[in-house]
Amino acid sequence: MKKTLLLLALAAALFSCRKEEVYVDDGTYAAEHQDPSIAVDMGEAGKWAPMNIGARKPSEYGYFLAWGEIEPKTVYGWGTYRFGTEGSFTKYSKKDKKTLLSPGDDAATVRWGTAWRMPTVEEWNKLVDTCESVWTTVDGVKGYMLTAPNGHKLFLPVGGIWKDGGVIAPNQGTYWLSECFPGSSSQSGLAYTGGLSELRLFRCSGGGTARCCGLAVRAILAE
Repeated sequence: MKKTLLLLALAAALFSCRKEEVYVDDGTYAAEHQDPSIAVDMGEAGKWAPMNIGARKPSEYGYFLAWGEIEPKTVYGWGTYRFGTEGSFTKYSKKDKKTLLSPGDDAATVRWGTAWRMPTVEEWNKLVDTCESVWTTVDGVKGYMLTAPNGHKLFLPVGGIWKDGGVIAPNQGTYWLSECFPGSSSQSGLAYTGGLSELRLFRCSGGGTARCCGLAVRAILAE
């Protein structure tokens, strides 16, 4: 009897885990879905979206989103964050040891369709390592133009960070990645372009902006 109960408990736990990780597209964001054919082939760095989530063209910054959230909002702070508060997260915490966004918490997958996802630290670093970067202006918007060895280009506009009720650091372009750093109480993986005085690309690190802040999202093709 005890053995049977144990097996039932294990089966229930396995089902619960699978249910959490499986993302079912209910069509809510069908109007935003992007065809994979728009992806820009950046060679060994992968195939990337030509613009940010929420943008209509490469020079637009698109949506500001908190890490793990899929909806833009007007106030970004711990009081409005989806997964708890600093030091007391309900998901992606030291307790559950989750370090990679589930598809249902990935803004690229949810809003653009299952062909897309947010990039990992490794993928972003590969993009930086293999591409030439030039500080430039497109449609009056400053940012970095990345050129891959195959000649294909990506533009990363600057638009700042949304914190509390407004934008700070407007001369920076910050981008969330799909990985978090569980050893930190508030910080998640991000990559960002430098300000006007720092014409270079920064690499991803464990430090950075609190996950409740609003940053941009650039999608990569899920291959």
